[in-house]
Amino acid sequence: MLNDMHVVLEDEADLRYAQDLVRSAMGHVSRAHLEIVHAPEQSAADTRDIEDVVRASAKVIGRFCGRFGQIAYISWRAPGSLPSPVATCGNSRIMFIAHAPSGYILSVTLLKRARERPASVATTIAAGMVGAIAPDFDWFYFYFVDHRQTHHHKYFSHWPLCWLLLAAGSALWLRCARGSRAAFLTLVFSLGGILHVILDSVVGDVWWFAPFIDERFSLFHLHARFKPWWLNFFLHWTFALELAICAWAYYLYRRRQDDERRRGARPEID
Repeated sequence: MLNDMHVVLEDEADLRYAQDLVRSAMGHVSRAHLEIVHAPEQSAADTRDIEDVVRASAKVIGRFCGRFGQIAYISWRAPGSLPSPVATCGNSRIMFIAHAPSGYILSVTLLKRARERPASVATTIAAGMVGAIAPDFDWFYFYFVDHRQTHHHKYFSHWPLCWLLLAAGSALWLRCARGSRAAFLTLVFSLGGILHVILDSVVGDVWWFAPFIDERFSLFHLHARFKPWWLNFFLHWTFALELAICAWAYYLYRRRQDDERRRGARPEID
């Protein structure tokens, strides 16, 4: 299993070769860095032609890598300049089904421990569940605006710092305005966002020190081993973790339903 593949491209032929290399290496490399360099003797017209090829190839390679099999980083630079990204796509495994249930677990746990409940049980649970999936709202931008050119975990919606600051600010707000429904719900929402990036960090890539340090972190790494691509998710041990989270949330939900039947009223959190 290769850890890195770095190919420097100087013309269209090299680019075609690199595309074939990436395709043949799927399942055998964890990341690939493709860089095309504008040779000094090339004309401006040649430069535009090559850049067009790079961008077209980025879409092709992006479709491969956008299926969460590998990382491909394609860049373009002229002599004496820094490389500018043309396309990046991710090697990280994402949580498919566990984010919303984890928000439910978080909300129920907070309600059990809260001394005061400025908001209803249902509203609090909704705030936690929405917060737990909120970072992934950036998928709309990723697909329809950015066209999968940037790993969506690099957007500010997945920066842990943003969620930590929101949680700290809402906690201070709640402390200054005791009993504030808005402050309480904002705190629950932001804690859901923090839980989201923590779960993403198990096998996914999360930029924990963004925007100050451009480096991704994850506890474990996923490599493409099976075809079709989606088997790499469902046959990975972290999918069992997702199922366990869902089962835990379902258990808590059924327990609340049992409380409702016993009391003959809307279930409360003991």
